[in-house]
Amino acid sequence: MTSATLAVTPTTILPPAHVGGTVQVPAAGQNPPAQVTLVQVVDPAQGADQFATPVSGGRFIGVQLRITLGGDTPSVLDANGDTILDDSQGNLYQPVDANLVSCPAFNLGTFVSPGKTVLGCLSFQVATDTKIAELTFTLGGQFGNVSAEWTIP
Repeated sequence: MTSATLAVTPTTILPPAHVGGTVQVPAAGQNPPAQVTLVQVVDPAQGADQFATPVSGGRFIGVQLRITLGGDTPSVLDANGDTILDDSQGNLYQPVDANLVSCPAFNLGTFVSPGKTVLGCLSFQVATDTKIAELTFTLGGQFGNVSAEWTIP
């Protein structure tokens, strides 16, 4: 299980949305802003192959996002570096590399054209008894200045 801290704190945190909600996330050089939707949370999630097994006492959580990038030039999508999962105790989790059943991962590291929508899952590993509270997405990761949040029931 990994825990993360943001090196740079975003200057603006948008009002929290709920699962299924779309948030407009502005970023430098991107007009119109990106549209980010938390489509679903799969908890617990099942590994899709023999390599995707949580550590003893842990479980996987799958988070499916739909992202439509704004701007007028292609951008590299790094949903792994832009997304943090928070638990009810204030711990932060970064995505891990695990293929999940019924939740295909993003095709990361490729350029995405403005206005194009991509859909994919991020995998997180947490302790079995962890209560997840919130998902945070900051376009540009630690260098972004606006974050979207979703409350997870």
